[in-house]
Amino acid sequence: METVHVIYHQEDDGWWAESPEVAGWSAAGDSYEEVAQLAEEGIPFALGREVALEHEAPASAAIAVANKGSLRWSRKTSRMAKPNTRTVTPRGGDWTVDKPGASRASSRHDTQAVAIDAARGYLQNEGGGELKIKGTDGKVRAQDTIPNGNDPRRSRG
Repeated sequence: METVHVIYHQEDDGWWAESPEVAGWSAAGDSYEEVAQLAEEGIPFALGREVALEHEAPASAAIAVANKGSLRWSRKTSRMAKPNTRTVTPRGGDWTVDKPGASRASSRHDTQAVAIDAARGYLQNEGGGELKIKGTDGKVRAQDTIPNGNDPRRSRG
């Protein structure tokens, strides 16, 4: 099933949410719970199909819900997106791009520069993340945050 990300924001007078994958969709309400419910109902309706939602809320959402004594706060709604990481590592005379938890390298390259470019491309295509670059001694020598390369809103400012 397709996963759609919902990003929650807390303002002084309430909550609002948006989804980068659903152009033009947003919801606002007095509480996190209210906006989460609007997302659960509104996003599948807007897309015209069932989807799984990945809720990304600030830590204050858990506090706000806990203070109200609600039992509706679930693992599904409290789960934050897992960080996306790629590591460029020297291996046997080549340079590999590795994703944590993968059983094999994402790609293998003749030079470190080409491997770094490939890792940046993977991260941009996957919504951004952290790039770690290891030296020939195996220690991390540099780290960089890569922004989302698929941002549907290319506006300035």
